[in-house]
Amino acid sequence: MSNTTTSGISSKTGVQVSYDPSKTPRLALIGGGRKAPIVKQAISLGLILWGGLLATTSSLAQNGDRSGSETLFPGIVYTQETLQGDKPQHIHIVALDLRKKGMSLAVTPGDTSKGMEYVAHLTSTYLADHHAQLAINASYFLPFKGGHKGADDFYPHEGEPVNVSGAVIVDGKTVSPVEEHLDDRVDSMLCFNHAKALIVDGQRCPQGFSDGVAAGPRMLDNGKIRASTLTYATTPQPRTIFALSRNRKRAWIVTVDGRQPASVGMPLDDLSKLLLVLGASDAINFDGGGSTTLVAEGPDGKPRILNSPIQTGIIGRERPVANQVLVFAKQRKEKKKDVR
Repeated sequence: MSNTTTSGISSKTGVQVSYDPSKTPRLALIGGGRKAPIVKQAISLGLILWGGLLATTSSLAQNGDRSGSETLFPGIVYTQETLQGDKPQHIHIVALDLRKKGMSLAVTPGDTSKGMEYVAHLTSTYLADHHAQLAINASYFLPFKGGHKGADDFYPHEGEPVNVSGAVIVDGKTVSPVEEHLDDRVDSMLCFNHAKALIVDGQRCPQGFSDGVAAGPRMLDNGKIRASTLTYATTPQPRTIFALSRNRKRAWIVTVDGRQPASVGMPLDDLSKLLLVLGASDAINFDGGGSTTLVAEGPDGKPRILNSPIQTGIIGRERPVANQVLVFAKQRKEKKKDVR
């Protein structure tokens, strides 16, 4: 986010990174800290073919327990991938098996105690307070002030009130109403009821879905990429994405680190291509930039931040946000005992 707003949505184009999407850099794939073979499929001009790279990423992300992946909880597998080049991109992929017993999704309930729809919290704080196994930031929100680099003059701080852009429903009750005439950053909605999930256009969930959160742009629609021309979409930025398979039995939460030397971020079009080869059919983009946060419950029960958030230019600093999408799993994976 920056200090500018568009159609009631906080703009995230305050930090610009030079990037030419027409050029494909030479990339090496690194998973889980181990170097994988450099992808060498080339087209006639000697450039790396995106399809070859993404096919490799697809294989890495879908093979379950493997070198470079970690089963956080039953049905929840976490993978890191770094695309190395002149402009490195660090990607965090969480694969969810929605068929797993005990799996459920939730969205942060509203809190009007301070006069607005929500009270801002760190995603890690909210996960810990509600004993969730996984959490990501969700809605765009206002008021918002980016603050100066390294300073504390931003808004909101934790505990300060905010309103979200677009609809939110929790347990069938409206937390935030439908807002018309917003740009395509609020053009779709993630709807769910326990582990039953659906991504739809607009800001209304169909019958049978008790919870939902609006955001956008919608990146994938039934296996087809929807391209956005917003500067926010076409420049490399930190990202938070939720995607579903065609049969809605699998889901992916994907975040991309950005605005830092180790990872510049990604344009949405490149990320959409990656989601397709993971197996996604539908995908929605949530609030990103300095809001992007991916947190899991650690083995000690404390929050473990998986991505590298950035707030006021400070790498690792979390931003208080309006609300979150939470993932609950019934049981933690048991550690094997040393019987020696």
